[in-house]
Amino acid sequence: MKHWKNLLVCLLAGVLALGVLTACSGLGSVNTGTDAEKAAELARQLKVAYAPELDNTAKAVAEWFVQEPDSLRVSGLDLVYTVALDADSNMGYTKDLNAFLYWSGCYGVPEDVTVALLLDDSTAMTARLYAPQADSAAAELLEDAAGHSELGAAFIDYNGTAYVVAVFR
Repeated sequence: MKHWKNLLVCLLAGVLALGVLTACSGLGSVNTGTDAEKAAELARQLKVAYAPELDNTAKAVAEWFVQEPDSLRVSGLDLVYTVALDADSNMGYTKDLNAFLYWSGCYGVPEDVTVALLLDDSTAMTARLYAPQADSAAAELLEDAAGHSELGAAFIDYNGTAYVVAVFR
């Protein structure tokens, strides 16, 4: 009986240690998807029309954004994806987000669509893309919404917190 208790205690300790390691690794869970109700509410807050047909573009960008979970981290209220800059592909396109996305491997964003991710290329040989936390996204997306009439959105669930990739037309 004593051996079983020791075995059970060791097994429980191992399970707890695995849980702590998983939580600390930063990898955790990453999922993408659309949510018409959340997207429509975001559109209402930004005073633009919700265009469900744009959700597919937003979802494609969101799936590309999370393709390398090791390159994700949280900074403040934003989810950050770090992208390597390459002179043979994306390095010359950091002033045009849609072109940068294309040359970084995110295909299918129509020319008339504006992707609302902040692009920062101030670090040597890397660029950072920032997706705002869904709860506070409206404030961060006001500037992106200006001059546009329609919005589509996809949501990234990263370790239990929702972030948004919004696209405008």
